[in-house]
Amino acid sequence: MAVANRELVEIFKARTDKREYRRTVLKNSLEVLLISDPDTDKCAATMDVRVGHFSDPEGLPGLAHFLEHMLFYASEKYPLEDSYSKYIAEVLTTHNLEGYLCLLQTYYCHDSHFSFF
Repeated sequence: MAVANRELVEIFKARTDKREYRRTVLKNSLEVLLISDPDTDKCAATMDVRVGHFSDPEGLPGLAHFLEHMLFYASEKYPLEDSYSKYIAEVLTTHNLEGYLCLLQTYYCHDSHFSFF
């Protein structure tokens, strides 16, 4: 993970929360929140894109929803339909690779057993 900036950000959590948190910013400006939980057998990743239903341009209702699904279709790098999802499933032995759209955001997430990392 190429790190550009390690700004110190205070993260508030409950006294009973045993997890460790760290925030960092990648060179491509993506903000990352890392959470370590010693009591789990899963690992997961979620990406939040700040584009949702309210981002649709006038005259193109549903564009954000259409684009949400494009991650799971064919591309130049992954020419077979659903091949990106299959690649992720093979590499991460992931379960629940999915995306969903809200009014202001789109989320992509997956989870795996921690032993694959």
